[in-house]
Amino acid sequence: ITRTFPINGRFTPAQRKIYTLVYEAQKAGMKAVKPGAKFRDFHIAASEVLARGLEELGVLPISAQESLRPDVGLHRRWTVHGTGHMLGMDVHGKL
Repeated sequence: ITRTFPINGRFTPAQRKIYTLVYEAQKAGMKAVKPGAKFRDFHIAASEVLARGLEELGVLPISAQESLRPDVGLHRRWTVHGTGHMLGMDVHGKL
């Protein structure tokens, strides 16, 4: 869950566009989390929204559809990490 906010209390128009895109990607990812879903399903859902948004903003020099191909992945230049990680007792200690 993102914790992004404008340092001076107001987003510039460009910052608002990026914030909104990231927020929409977060919502898409959360919607994909349901019983029986695979771990990567929420990452894929969020990545699709991010790639489309980057294309619409004119940042992505190719189509979102092309960028989302596993052998291309250009949108990852702006999304250099995954949307989550495994979480378990090995990460946060033992009870």
